[in-house]
Amino acid sequence: MVVAANTTSATYVVNQTFDAVDANTVDGICDADINTPGGQCTLRAAIQQANAHTGPDTVVLTGNLTYALNITGTLEDDAIRGDLDINDDLLISIGSVEPSLSGLTAVTSISNQVKGRAVLDGRQIDRVLHIVHGQTEISGVVIYNGNVGDAGGGLLDEDKLIMTNSLVMSSSADTGGGIYVAFDWGQYTGTLSTAAVVFCNSVGLVNGLLGAQSTTSAPTTLAASSFRPETRLSAPYVN
Repeated sequence: MVVAANTTSATYVVNQTFDAVDANTVDGICDADINTPGGQCTLRAAIQQANAHTGPDTVVLTGNLTYALNITGTLEDDAIRGDLDINDDLLISIGSVEPSLSGLTAVTSISNQVKGRAVLDGRQIDRVLHIVHGQTEISGVVIYNGNVGDAGGGLLDEDKLIMTNSLVMSSSADTGGGIYVAFDWGQYTGTLSTAAVVFCNSVGLVNGLLGAQSTTSAPTTLAASSFRPETRLSAPYVN
C-alpha cells in the first residue's frame, strides 16, 4: 500500500506481518499478493518498492507488532530472500508517538524492552538488515534475532546509518554481532556530525558493534569515535 508518492518520495505503510516479496516491483504499489483484495504490503515488499523508486522513501510499521523473516537464501542484494537489503535513502519508523530509550537497562528478554517499538525478527535465518547504498534512518524499531556467518548479525552498514530510539539485540555473527560498520577509507578523518542512538546488545559476543578499521573497543558515549561511516552510540551500551 502506498499512502503518498511523488517524483521525489514515497511512503509505504506495511499492513502485513508475514514475509513475502512484492508481486511487481515496477508498478509503484506495495502488494505481495495481487490476487487478494486490498494491498498486502509486507515489510520485504515495502523495501523492494523503496529500492525500485528513486529518491528518499519512508516505510511505516506498527509499534508492538513483530515482522519476522521467513524467506531463506543468500547471495543477492535486492531483498528477494534472506536479509532485507536497502539500496536507496530510506526511513523506517513506526506510525505513532515513538518511545524513548529513557529507563532502559541491560536487555534480559525482548518482552520487557519492546515498549511500543516494532520488532524485526531475523529468526536466525540471516542478518536482519543490510544497508547497501544510501542513508538509512531507523526509529522506534527493535532489530532482533539475526544470525550470519559473516559480519553484522543484526545489521550490516555499508553506507550511512542513523538510529534513534531503537535496539539491536540477541544477534550473532563472526564479527560485529549487533552492528558491523563497513569501513570507508575516504572518511577516515573528519568530524562526525550525526548521532546514532543505538542500544546494542549481542548475547555471548565480545563486540556488539564493530567497525572494520577499529582495533579499539566500541564507543559508549556520543564522543567522536574512529568508526566510519558516520556512526556513534549513546549510553546505555551493552557488549
